[in-house]
Amino acid sequence: MSLQTPSLPPHHGPFGGKNDTSLAYLLPQKPTAHYAHTSHTTDPAHAAARAEALQRSHDLIETFNDRNFALGKTYASPRFKARHNNLAVEVNREQHFAAYEMMLTAHPNWKMEIVGEHAEVDLLRGQAYVWAFVKIMGEGEGVTRDSLGLLHWEREKDGRWVVVYHWGFRSCGMLF
Repeated sequence: MSLQTPSLPPHHGPFGGKNDTSLAYLLPQKPTAHYAHTSHTTDPAHAAARAEALQRSHDLIETFNDRNFALGKTYASPRFKARHNNLAVEVNREQHFAAYEMMLTAHPNWKMEIVGEHAEVDLLRGQAYVWAFVKIMGEGEGVTRDSLGLLHWEREKDGRWVVVYHWGFRSCGMLF
């Protein structure tokens, strides 16, 4: 999967016009009739898919908090890749979960708490993007930090959503 810089219309982004949202500059692709902003939709299918993507994201995060890496891997596609802004390389599913297992073994009090979230769903393409703002605790006595994760989900043929990509943006200080 190659990452491409999105080409957004002028009304999107942090310095755009009256239709801006705080997350518009993180939109992974240009909105179209097939990829509308669905966070406020009244369509029951979109609302259900959005709720499911958010719940799957919550559940995946809880697998890390519970140190249940085997369960966590079931949420991730075998094609899963991840990229964190503090790492120079993209990692695959096995590397990603092994790194978390090593880190969480070293920090037994480590925990993520979701403090904000947003989801976009494209039912025609069977894709969802979930942004999760998290507070991370337990990396050291009294240390907390904030992070932004973007999870790219795809719907499998059996209807199950699996995460195929994770972008992690670490902060070393308080964002919220």
